[in-house]
Amino acid sequence: MARPVQLAPGSLALVLCRLEAQEEAEGAEEPGGRAVFRAFRRANARCFWNSRLARAASRLAFQGWLRRGVLLVNAPPASLQVLRDAWCRRALRPPRGFRILAVADNRLWFSCPALLGGVVVLEQSLHEVLDVVYHLLRGDVSTS
Repeated sequence: MARPVQLAPGSLALVLCRLEAQEEAEGAEEPGGRAVFRAFRRANARCFWNSRLARAASRLAFQGWLRRGVLLVNAPPASLQVLRDAWCRRALRPPRGFRILAVADNRLWFSCPALLGGVVVLEQSLHEVLDVVYHLLRGDVSTS
């Protein structure tokens, strides 16, 4: 049984999904967390039209990589807020070969533009939230 994950203050969890074309090209091999983190940081640091996002991306630190594609990062609170704002505006760029499904933090709120168009307050553990969201967005679970 999987253990619940509790994020440390100043952390953000990015739920990622590999693009199908990327999966077929690379086979079943899963990329390493640090490589995914570098690709995410590089994609957002190149946002010349959004200097705040580029600056926030440069301040990110790798915290961990969970199976099923959850990237854990930490940064100063102001930088994390810039990332949350960019996600809500759909300006946050995924690492190459991935799509961002959700963004969550240690306050146990979850935001996803694809679901209800905003922020949804949830009282479940972060692990349960990430698991449900992952399956919903991949179409593995019926919502009825």
